[in-house]
Amino acid sequence: MNTLLKRELTRDFYIPSNATTVSPEGVNAVAYYYDLDSSTPAAIIFIGKSKKPSKHLCFRTEERREEWTQDIFENVKANTEAKEARAAKDKAAKAEAADTVQVGDVFSSSWGYDQTNVDFYKCVAKRGQMLDVIKIGSLVDHSDQGSDYLLPDVACEIGEVMT
Repeated sequence: MNTLLKRELTRDFYIPSNATTVSPEGVNAVAYYYDLDSSTPAAIIFIGKSKKPSKHLCFRTEERREEWTQDIFENVKANTEAKEARAAKDKAAKAEAADTVQVGDVFSSSWGYDQTNVDFYKCVAKRGQMLDVIKIGSLVDHSDQGSDYLLPDVACEIGEVMT
């Protein structure tokens, strides 16, 4: 059996011995420049923690290789900044949503395919962004053509408290 198939390949497997490392500050990527022959520049780029190359190309000139590599680095940096901005925005939205919930608020959840079921939950405690809720019963407000319209019954608690 081929031992190469059982061995886990690392970055070192892909990087030629004559390669020079290019790793700009603040970018989660690294490039390795090397020459296939005296007139063919090439580059391998790894993004993040990847073990396999994300990009691996040959170029007509060293200037084109440098330009292409800088474009990749700028894209990686822009993507990283966008992810961080999105994460900060999501965190702020979650904190804002948690601030609007008060103990005693009622939530509804509907589910089902051929038949829609509605469950109601009441907030019984709040710890930062974590809520403790308990399932509550429901009352039929009115019925119409085989459908029941429900209202929450806050006095009827069902089951145990969930976080």
